[in-house]
Amino acid sequence: MTRTSTKALAVVLGASIAISGVCTAFPAMEMEVSALDTTTQVTYPFATGENAFQYAPTFTMATEKASADRWEYVEVKFDGGAKDVRDAKYLAIQIRVDKGDPGLTVGLIENSDRFNNSTDGNKFYFLSENGSMKEMRSLYSAINLGAGACGTLLMPVSSMSWQWNNSQSDLSEVTAFYFTANAVYNFDYVLTIGDVGYYDGEPDAAATNFVKLVDCSEGEREKTMYYVDSANPDCMTMPSDSQTPAPEAPAIGYPFRTGEDAYVNAAEWGGFSVDGTKSNQQTVTVD
Repeated sequence: MTRTSTKALAVVLGASIAISGVCTAFPAMEMEVSALDTTTQVTYPFATGENAFQYAPTFTMATEKASADRWEYVEVKFDGGAKDVRDAKYLAIQIRVDKGDPGLTVGLIENSDRFNNSTDGNKFYFLSENGSMKEMRSLYSAINLGAGACGTLLMPVSSMSWQWNNSQSDLSEVTAFYFTANAVYNFDYVLTIGDVGYYDGEPDAAATNFVKLVDCSEGEREKTMYYVDSANPDCMTMPSDSQTPAPEAPAIGYPFRTGEDAYVNAAEWGGFSVDGTKSNQQTVTVD
């Protein structure tokens, strides 16, 4: 079945107050309705099973509820610096929820401006490694992936909007993906973030290209490629951080002579012939 994109003019007026405590006003904008739905068959874009997340960092966020607004924040910088993603139709973020089920505001960073899922009611999708697709809607400027979720978050760019845009950013110099959550409402959760990329068309279309923005499939990236602001000082851990090297065997010197002199003056025992008609035992004693 061929899916087509339709256009609808969406005007969002006023301000929406999120659980996060952020008040944001959005200008009128034209939004293209995504053709993606939960029945769409999409080839999984990243590694799966044991090969998934093997070099990806894990983020253990604040473990206790904050008494006042406290934004836990993680930024994943793009390989090679700023990227022009104006042709992106869907963002794809490889993510695993190791603990909890936080409400996340997620998106892109350009000139410190934030392009994200902050418009309530807009649809986003989660593609599991087994190929199943789940639909989510933004609520209080956040989405919940679900406890134990493991797969790829698919974000239609048409469902995203500028929450902050003080520099007239236009997605031509995007430097990072980020997620954030208010620790008053979201705490004691753990996430692992792998690769990040985008589709320049519908994910199930043969002509669509997939572009990698963050690649940790071949090895760990430098820790400087991540920025973390968390109440937990040990928020980010790499797989290698938890690998304990095997203890080395102690060096023990060979206790006897070696080489040509190894058996000088040693006695030689020739044994005995086998005689099956009677017992024949011999004993060698070394004093």
